[in-house]
Amino acid sequence: MNRALLYLWLSLLKRGAFRSIRKLRNPSNAIGIASLSFAFGMAYHFRHEEFFRQVVRPETLVGFALVMLCGSVFKGFLQRGLVFELPDTQFLFTGPFSRAQIVFYRLLPSYL
Repeated sequence: MNRALLYLWLSLLKRGAFRSIRKLRNPSNAIGIASLSFAFGMAYHFRHEEFFRQVVRPETLVGFALVMLCGSVFKGFLQRGLVFELPDTQFLFTGPFSRAQIVFYRLLPSYL
């Protein structure tokens, strides 16, 4: 991957993180973050119990990972086209990047 693309991807990732922090003012996003925090807190609190050992078996974790992977692939197929912001368009399409690098740069955040 080109260093310029990596820098652009990192700056867009930082901008996305700031946007997600601002979105916490929305009650549904705040409830989602609170529920995840509660789930991790309960998992830490009950980490020595027998039922928790059943949840963190390797087979269960692999199953959860496969469900998440399939969901992200499905979400990627639902996306229509590749959406670029104006600064990205001016930088990417006038730069010395191959078509594969541009597509990889655009699809990477969706699958992470």
